[in-house]
Amino acid sequence: MERITLQNYVGVIRFRSGHQMEILPKISGSTGLEQARGIVLDMLRCLTHTPFRQGGTAAQRTCKMPLLDAFIQMYLREVQALVRGGIRADYVARQGNLNRLRGRILLTPQLRHNILHPERLYCAYDEYDLNCPENRLVKTTLLVLRRHTATPALVREIDGLLQYFDEVDKSASIDADFNKVRTDRSRRAYAQLMNWARVFLQGRSFSSFAGRADACVLLFPMERLFEDYVAHYVRQSFRADGWRVTTQARGHYLFDSGGEHHFSVRPDILLERNGRVLVMDTKWKVLENDPDRHFGIQQADMYQMSAYATEMASKDIFLLYPRLDWMPVNEPLKVYHDDASGLNVHIYPVDLPSVQGSVDALAGMQ
Repeated sequence: MERITLQNYVGVIRFRSGHQMEILPKISGSTGLEQARGIVLDMLRCLTHTPFRQGGTAAQRTCKMPLLDAFIQMYLREVQALVRGGIRADYVARQGNLNRLRGRILLTPQLRHNILHPERLYCAYDEYDLNCPENRLVKTTLLVLRRHTATPALVREIDGLLQYFDEVDKSASIDADFNKVRTDRSRRAYAQLMNWARVFLQGRSFSSFAGRADACVLLFPMERLFEDYVAHYVRQSFRADGWRVTTQARGHYLFDSGGEHHFSVRPDILLERNGRVLVMDTKWKVLENDPDRHFGIQQADMYQMSAYATEMASKDIFLLYPRLDWMPVNEPLKVYHDDASGLNVHIYPVDLPSVQGSVDALAGMQ
């Protein structure tokens, strides 16, 4: 018997049987399944270096369709844009025994095949062909997605798009075709499509799933989603107030000795303005409604904040957690203060259904 164990992942798994399993976060203040899906999609749109950034804005941050269908719809929009702009072709080297001259004559094959047929010419030539690696990958992705959706509207849309790729073969070797993908200006229209193809054909969704089941698996670590999601809104709000915002700040170490650096320190978000430094770190963890146990905050996290404060010369550190129903709205849950150093560690809940308001309130306090 096979089983799947997931922790701190969200996404979708669709099995060969057609059954689909969605993994969604339990979000405080969410009104139900559709809003939870919408928030996950909104988080994915803030995920750096992925095609999900092109997904647009979810209407009222809700999503009525299953997550997999929502991903498929995003991909189909990209294919439609390609079709409208014109599908690119490529020159492919060919050889053949022709009845007219094309390109150049190959003397050895000409003598071998046509010594008794002077009316024939064995030529090497270039042919402008739609059957290039990029188009093969687009078509293969469309065919895969057609198997993984049962939504009639999406099936019709995929069938309509496949007509534009009638002259294109299905990819015989996905990895080989990815290795042949061109990244020059002539293939700029394919950049996002190739990113999507890697998600659907190679499982490039940060998934650590492994098994023998024939499944379409798109899983995303919530720690990474939460980090990029909060950072996106922090950049918007704090830059508007004149802060310089750096994410995953490099070049900081606990020990610098004789030109050597040891133990890298890299906070999620570093903010600087007029000589003042703020450090923020996101933690996708469920806190406990128990002040006597420090709300379940791990001691190692506090050690990490102390290291940030020392290295960054910061007196204000913010630990950002997802807000739960029992937590205050748009204000710190707790501030831990040290008299000797003057350090303040703010425990601040971020309300995911209204993340903009949470981050704006945090910026307004500084």
